[in-house]
Amino acid sequence: MIYRTSKSEITLYREEDALSQSDLKKLLGGMDNFMKEDSEKQSLPMIIGSAVDTILTGAEGEFEEEFHIISVPKPSETIENILLSVYEMSDNKNAPLPDMLDFVQEAILAYNYQANWKMETRVSKIMEHFIYYEEIKKCAGKIVLSPADMEVINNVVESLRTNPVTKDLFSDTRNNTDFYYQLPLFWEKDGVKCKGLLDLVIVTKNAEGKVTSVIPFDLKTLYDSTLNFNEAMKKRRYDIQAAWYYYGLEYNFLAKTLPFEADLSCLDNFNFVVESTTNPGRPLWYLCTNNLMRVGRYGLPEVTVNNRIIRKEILGFEQLLNLYKYYQTQGWQEEQAIYESQGRMELDRDFTAYQQKENENTIWKKI
Repeated sequence: MIYRTSKSEITLYREEDALSQSDLKKLLGGMDNFMKEDSEKQSLPMIIGSAVDTILTGAEGEFEEEFHIISVPKPSETIENILLSVYEMSDNKNAPLPDMLDFVQEAILAYNYQANWKMETRVSKIMEHFIYYEEIKKCAGKIVLSPADMEVINNVVESLRTNPVTKDLFSDTRNNTDFYYQLPLFWEKDGVKCKGLLDLVIVTKNAEGKVTSVIPFDLKTLYDSTLNFNEAMKKRRYDIQAAWYYYGLEYNFLAKTLPFEADLSCLDNFNFVVESTTNPGRPLWYLCTNNLMRVGRYGLPEVTVNNRIIRKEILGFEQLLNLYKYYQTQGWQEEQAIYESQGRMELDRDFTAYQQKENENTIWKKI
């Protein structure tokens, strides 16, 4: 049986004021990075990944609600951004592009488009794309996909649905098995409200209907070979995501708030299903080891040899959550190192350090 979370439930999930793993990972870049507003503009690989995810795991009709396939080629990214900006500034969303000259000039200046050209030349170049502007008007806030983008998306979806490694994850073909797509989870950790949205949870039962295994998954698309997912995992800290979701599942198991009944011993380690957007056809199924899950949660300590740092400390979600609580208490005034050192630090060959009081003792912390 396949269970898909409804669009309204997903909306409620996104509106819930709780900490997600993607929010938490922003603290890897410091307090200022956490405080920055997310850019609304997504990269093309992110858009393609989101579209694949929506087709395979989203609610019925969700793809059509969120995406619009255009019938003309896309212009350059800068010109597209200018046209989108014109549309957003316009009071009359039905007006044709030639009626938007003031907004066109304003957007050209904002994006510093071809600064060495005369303004009339720049405006003329933008006006060449009036047909694309008409497509933008049809989108009504949807994400725009070109025919070429859609071809890539369809190839990735077809690969995942037909490849022997992954086809059973996206079709109701196995007996005594339930598929939960886009399963929202809510929990509390150390007084902090948390949430996670799992792409897929597979629940297997025996002949008597008793749950025997629960396997959580996340679907990833990679602008690279699927064999290189290990490097992408380290760069984007997917180990934190795996450990965060797994903790959320454990919490909900114990709280008995899942849409199925099972013993915690049935819960398997986290998994990633990965397909390439540059060369689809070889999707891989990655099982997260206990060691990866442990690093995602607890991190790894700094390693020094002869007072030289060989490996900097790697933070897990436990340390990041403590850091989040620290900033909540501090009031998000200043980066921890600057706040606690009052701006006075020691500079060494391999690291910068500052003093901190801990249990009435003065210790050195390296950054």
